[in-house]
Amino acid sequence: MIRLANVDDYNSLIDIFDLAKQYMRENGNPNQWLASYPGPNFIQEILDNKIYILEEDKVYATFYLHIGEDPTYHQIDGGWIRDKRPYTSLHRVASDGSRAGILNEIVLFAKKFGHDIRIDTHRDNKLMQENILRNGFKYCGIIYLENGDERLAYQYINN
Repeated sequence: MIRLANVDDYNSLIDIFDLAKQYMRENGNPNQWLASYPGPNFIQEILDNKIYILEEDKVYATFYLHIGEDPTYHQIDGGWIRDKRPYTSLHRVASDGSRAGILNEIVLFAKKFGHDIRIDTHRDNKLMQENILRNGFKYCGIIYLENGDERLAYQYINN
């Protein structure tokens, strides 16, 4: 089941991020999601209905979903396949590692909004890159976060 997160889910979400950060560090991705991640705005994002969870008996995954223009994707070194608006953006996909196919579940959920879907990931996050491509996304180029860090950007065309 996928639902909006609420503040009661906060500790479960932080546990998931901690597990995801540990997994990334152990698998060649030491620079993504540093110690303070997800950051001071996380509670507000929950209150703003941007954070979703996947649960069955317990919370096992989370993601950030944004519909409409996303400032993260204003500039791209490369080009979007289809630069229509609105589109759905997926960020901060993380799981506790207890289940496979998390991104597939999230993409199926996001497709229901009827928009193209954009997602990005760190260059060192090889597992996520594989999962993104496996779920029908196409590589579009490099985008830059607010702090200047680069990310590999992908788009899914939702017909």
